[in-house]
Amino acid sequence: MVTPRQQQQQKQQKQQQQQQQQPQQQRQQKRQQQQRQQKRQQQRQQKRQQQRQRKRQQQQQQQQPLPVTTTTTTLGPAPTRCSDCITSGPTTCNGICGGPPTGNGHCSGYSSTGSCSSGTSHACIGAYVGYTCCC
Repeated sequence: MVTPRQQQQQKQQKQQQQQQQQPQQQRQQKRQQQQRQQKRQQQRQQKRQQQRQRKRQQQQQQQQPLPVTTTTTTLGPAPTRCSDCITSGPTTCNGICGGPPTGNGHCSGYSSTGSCSSGTSHACIGAYVGYTCCC
């Protein structure tokens, strides 16, 4: 049998417990709320970063220039004297070899003396495009 006094004590104890638990619960709720907010913020930041990265990648792809392929032809020593040229006509001027890169090309430049006309078919020794030739 519980006496009224004991009942009163039990009641008081219960109230005290509740009062002690209440701030604890409030703290816990606050903590959970903060954690949720932080999580949301992090997700937002990650999203922003991903968008920035995507944008950067797209810009880089647009800015990348197309690969340029270059072919280089090595030229040997150019003939310097008219006697270095095989000619079927007068050997009075120096032109530029304008023929194919192999075999004998034809004189297609203009010389300082002006007696070489474009397209004359006098040959050059070891004729590569860009060689000096006599015609």
